[in-house]
Order: sequence, then structure tokens, then C-alpha cells
Amino acid sequence: MRYLDELEPGDEVELAVLHGDDLRTLTATLGDRHDRAYLGLVPCGGLHKEIEVDVRVGVPGAVVVEVMPDSPAEEAGLQESDVIVAIDGQELDAENNLADLIADYEPGDSVTLKIERPGEETFEVTVEALVV
Repeated sequence: MRYLDELEPGDEVELAVLHGDDLRTLTATLGDRHDRAYLGLVPCGGLHKEIEVDVRVGVPGAVVVEVMPDSPAEEAGLQESDVIVAIDGQELDAENNLADLIADYEPGDSVTLKIERPGEETFEVTVEALVV
């Protein structure tokens, strides 16, 4: 967070992301949140609260760990523990992960997410894509 305080909305940052055994470098453009640079991610080691997540070993999907206030995800009704299983009809799997699929969109694009929520039927929501 201290690093972001030195940057401006619109600046680009490089992120090193470990996906399984594969180390990837991604470039992200910082958003604007209350006139401050905004990445929109919370690192796993930086969670400031405990949540219970159903671990899905070997099952495709991306578990929503936190929904930021006033974000497109909150506006679409996403909740913690929801699982994103597809983006615009493309199922998430070992070869199509959330980061790779979402990288194909531009800010402002509408993205349809297929969601599994514990105890409910699978449903879809439409979210406006942001660069994170």
C-alpha cells in the first residue's frame, strides 16, 4: 500500500504472480479511487479479516475472497465465497484462468460471469471490467 501511495491513477505497475509453479509477470494500469492510485487486489498475506472459504482442490473456478466497497463486483451483487466458473461463456480451467481471461478486456467492457454460490443455483451477473 505504501508503494501505491507514491503512484498516480493511470500509472502502470508490474506484478509478479505465482500461478502453481509458473511465475508470471503482468502489467496493470492503476485505477482511480477517491483520487488515489487503486489496484483493486488484496494479497493473500495481507487479509485484514478472517473468512471461511470452501477449498476446491482440483475443481476449476476462482473463489471470491473479498468484495471491495463501491466496486463493480459489489454493484453486481458478488459476495465472499462466490466462485467464478466462467467468463462470457468460457469456462475457467487449468488452461483458462481468471487472470488470463480477464486480461482480454478493456476498461468499461461488460463481462458476464457465471457464479456458483453455496446453497444456491448457478447464476450469471454482468460486471463492468476495470483495469486492476
